[in-house]
Parts: sequence; C-alpha cells; structure tokens
Amino acid sequence: MRKFKLLLLLVILVLVGLVGYQNQDFFLEKQIIKVNLIEDYQTPEIHTGLYLIGFFLVGLLISYFSSLLIRFRAKKSIKKLNVKINAHLETISELKNELGSLKYGGASRNKDESEAIADNDQADSASGIQKEKEPE
Repeated sequence: MRKFKLLLLLVILVLVGLVGYQNQDFFLEKQIIKVNLIEDYQTPEIHTGLYLIGFFLVGLLISYFSSLLIRFRAKKSIKKLNVKINAHLETISELKNELGSLKYGGASRNKDESEAIADNDQADSASGIQKEKEPE
C-alpha cells in the first residue's frame, strides 16, 4: 500500500509538471490585479503562476483554520465521553464485586475474596468457559 501511495503521488506530480511545462507561457506572463471597492487598488505586475500558488496557499490556510474549531470541539467531546466510560467501568466493577459477594456467601467473605471471585468470573466469561450450576 505504501508503494502504491508513492507511485500515485509520483504520477500526480508528473502530471502537474507536464501541465506547467506545456503552459509555461501562461504561467510566466505578468498580470496586474485591480480591486475597485472603496479606493482603486492595483497590484504590481506579478507572474500568473505566483498568483495561482498564492491563492492556493490562502485557500489551504482558510480551510485549516475553519476546521480548527471543529477539531477542538471533537477533542472536548472525546474527553467527556472518556470520563463517562471510566465512570461506567467503575460502576460495573462495583456491581460485579457486589454480585460476587452475594453469590458466594454473602457477608462471610471479605472484599479481597469477592474481588478475586469476580475477576475469575470475568476471566471465565471472556474465555468462554461456562460453570455448572452449584446445587443449593
């Protein structure tokens, strides 16, 4: 895949170079841009190719800064969602511990034993091992 991307980039660069070479007269021709808003403004004579490159770079900067706000909002929402995930994981572990203590003897077991039992249950369920029901 990496070689394909490199080849594609090379093909695009060759095509852009070919267009530039075939239109060399147009890109090297000097142009003046006039702006008639409040006051008449006239740029100095600059090659058309430089205008094209300049406007392209200005467009890149505008698109970068316009997407910056979206990226900041996305990072903020990701942080909030990660906090919620951690809170839910804590709740799940607490409920598993409570379930383990209720399932295997109630108050006679201490917290460490019930956590170990809950961890074993979790490992068994992750590996697909099913326990037989114990007689009551």
